[in-house]
Amino acid sequence: MKKIFPVLLLIILTGFQTHAQTKPLNIGDQVSDVTIAQVLNYKTSSLKLSDFKGKLLIIDFWATWCSPCVAMMPKTDSLQKQFNGRVQFLPVSKEGKNLVEGFLAKMNKEKHITIASACNDTLLNSLFVHHYLPYYVWIDPNGKIIATTEAKEVNEKNIRNALNGDAGKIKKVTGTKLSELDPKMPLFVAGFPIIENAKDSLTRLNPVNDTDILYQSIVSRYNPHLRAVLRFDSTHFYTVNAPIINLYRLCFALSSGKLPTFFWSKSRCKVEIKDTVLYNKITSDLVGDAFGEWLKTNGYNYELIWKSAKKWKDKYDLLNQDLDRYFGKPLKIDVHLEKRLVPADILVMDKVDKVKTNGGTPFERHDAYSFQMQNMPLSRFITQLESYFWQFSERPIIDETNFKGNVDIQINCKMADIDAVNKELAKYNLKFVDGERKADVLVITDK
Repeated sequence: MKKIFPVLLLIILTGFQTHAQTKPLNIGDQVSDVTIAQVLNYKTSSLKLSDFKGKLLIIDFWATWCSPCVAMMPKTDSLQKQFNGRVQFLPVSKEGKNLVEGFLAKMNKEKHITIASACNDTLLNSLFVHHYLPYYVWIDPNGKIIATTEAKEVNEKNIRNALNGDAGKIKKVTGTKLSELDPKMPLFVAGFPIIENAKDSLTRLNPVNDTDILYQSIVSRYNPHLRAVLRFDSTHFYTVNAPIINLYRLCFALSSGKLPTFFWSKSRCKVEIKDTVLYNKITSDLVGDAFGEWLKTNGYNYELIWKSAKKWKDKYDLLNQDLDRYFGKPLKIDVHLEKRLVPADILVMDKVDKVKTNGGTPFERHDAYSFQMQNMPLSRFITQLESYFWQFSERPIIDETNFKGNVDIQINCKMADIDAVNKELAKYNLKFVDGERKADVLVITDK
């Protein structure tokens, strides 16, 4: 999936103007002095960009839910210490103070590093337009934007190039602002009726009213102006700029009664196609900006209006038929579920009373260092582990607790570390054990 998943900002300035800029800025522009009001773990609770005059400032746009962002923070902390006094990293998040502050405290406990960050930001996000995280803006000691990059360009070599006035060697990416869609509206413009005997039909035709559309199915190529999304409700199913593999993942999860992200992990979805050209049409092992470029050729917009199908089974049958017509038959691929005997992480339980819910409003919160869930199914916790935190594992999770009710879980540890998770789960009499089991696997092959 893209997976793009699909940001740090450095700002160093001299000769700042006295007023704040609101127009989006580009490489080569001068940055005026602006005040950042809410800053955590810094010597003051607010700062001005002019505070970093004479340094290379790198602004890091990030979020607590963004795994690549979090993975970069120990590296940027180390780089800032290495170039002590010459380079300043400034993490910036749109998220609220309580969320960011709590996350940074957990990072300090886990990684033993103290990260300063702006929170509740709208100003810098409006000055430096971007979509994917992490995103880095490099500003030289004279206040000029010299680069905007993804994470892999943030390294010692490129920082030395920037400090030596040779930013041309740094690979740039251009941030874009993508349009948001109204989930209640059709993705595509409705069809037009035929008016007979019209002298000028082009000016007299009116779109069909949305309420009159019984069924509609359309697929189109990638649209660079739209934000990637997969969504469905009782009236329609649609994806925006999604690779073929993700359409099938969601389709088979829904039609087999699984949670929507069930087949998102590496252990649950296998593309077994030797032809590299065909393989590359369906999925990609690329990441970051390279994946974004791949998606421009291999991403699709698809919508199925299925509101006239009354049963969910009938809706999913329509979806399966569409995917086979648009992708399966033209590409000559076969997509199916298999039960495979594989090494697995098996969740077991000694007692029930320590995990069952005490009731209350259902909710879930998680980040790289914690997971909290109240009055929700245990299956939700398992799917989040498998499809998100452990998505690159080759081992599926098998639930052998035989527990069907809702649970309350609160654990604080590095969520990507199964041993750390097991240590925390012990208080609920839960644990993962090693074993071999038959697991549902989505398999894509050539015919």
